[in-house]
Amino acid sequence: MKYSSSEIAAAERALMQWMVHYLPQPDGTLLVPGDADLSGRGLYKLPNLNPVSVAGNFYCYNNFLTSLEGAPHAVGKGFYCYNNNLKSLKGAPATVGGEFWCDVNQLSFLSHAPVSVGSNFHCNDNPLVSLEGAPRSFKKIKSDFGTFGSWQDIPEHLRVA
Repeated sequence: MKYSSSEIAAAERALMQWMVHYLPQPDGTLLVPGDADLSGRGLYKLPNLNPVSVAGNFYCYNNFLTSLEGAPHAVGKGFYCYNNNLKSLKGAPATVGGEFWCDVNQLSFLSHAPVSVGSNFHCNDNPLVSLEGAPRSFKKIKSDFGTFGSWQDIPEHLRVA
């Protein structure tokens, strides 16, 4: 995806503000070679980090977020957004290389969850109606409904709302 110069400049300002090391890429995007930690910062929304890919972990837990809009477009390791006020996973990256933690939020549905999670997908302590919208590729889904090792292991009634 092509990002405007103003989107890239805004992402650079946000990364500098949070003292996150980044490298400009030839395609205009920004690469964080390590982790990006925005946890416990009192955030009600994420800065626009869409032009950013994080090679390590992305931490935005212990805030007041209601959505993930503005999240980096790619995360190589884990994505940690637990203990917020998330009502939606809209804005989550399509793929996460490691674990995805969205426990302790206000999620009723998992629509907009990553399609692929390289390790476990954690969604405990949410008022979920079902697991519809959960990733299709994962090692385990850990939820209040149980722990499942594949999409086929999830009971049919939990796959749809």
